[in-house]
Amino acid sequence: RAFLTSKGVIVEDDIFIHFVGLVYFKGKPYIFLPRNSDLNKFQQYSIAEKEKIARELMSSIHMYQQSKKNSIDNRDNGEGFIGEENLTLIISLLDDFNLNGLYKRRSKRKIYNAGKINWKKTIHSFQPYPSDNSPLYLEYEGVSKRTEFDSEISKIHAGIIYDISKDLGWLTYSEPAYYESVLNSIGRSELSEEIQIATIKKELDTIYSERDIYLLKSISNYLEKNSGYNKSNIIIGIKEFHGMWESI
Repeated sequence: RAFLTSKGVIVEDDIFIHFVGLVYFKGKPYIFLPRNSDLNKFQQYSIAEKEKIARELMSSIHMYQQSKKNSIDNRDNGEGFIGEENLTLIISLLDDFNLNGLYKRRSKRKIYNAGKINWKKTIHSFQPYPSDNSPLYLEYEGVSKRTEFDSEISKIHAGIIYDISKDLGWLTYSEPAYYESVLNSIGRSELSEEIQIATIKKELDTIYSERDIYLLKSISNYLEKNSGYNKSNIIIGIKEFHGMWESI
């Protein structure tokens, strides 16, 4: 009760809790279902079925939070989203990982007489030799493309996904072992969170892909929000569910 009170879910004199969503407290998830839910029937479900219901509930809350109409109306009806930014960030990071995998650093470097020919640079920099039909270049400037799968950024990303997925991976994926099997192949960053954030921001200055920029900003945001934060205690949900119910 003290934890729920500290987060504004209940006040001292409350007898009933006006809240639907997820409370993750001391390493255990607690799902608060809408009023009049059939709890006896719910208790008979398997763990997988319970996770499916919880996943669909949190997904519905997330979609409702994201709706443009609701973002305006909610200011006046006192619904009181709790942990809205955390839910959006967590689902965004998990969804991106499920779709694209870990961050990959892509780089190009200039090489000579190897790789894909850069004709513009070659014509500008090298003297051709005459031939019957066209100039012949015995030397040329090429481009070597490299993709790193185990960069420091990838290790930072892996650590974050591991932290989220071990407790909340069920929010987007039904198989708990999925994340562990994918993440076992890469190490974890040993840098402090402060240095990790600085590393991410430095990387942002070198990339142009919209997806990579969005991902790195999300990673940086997660690190900043969770620096010195007790990750074992999380509340995400909505205080007054009737407004959401009426919109369904």
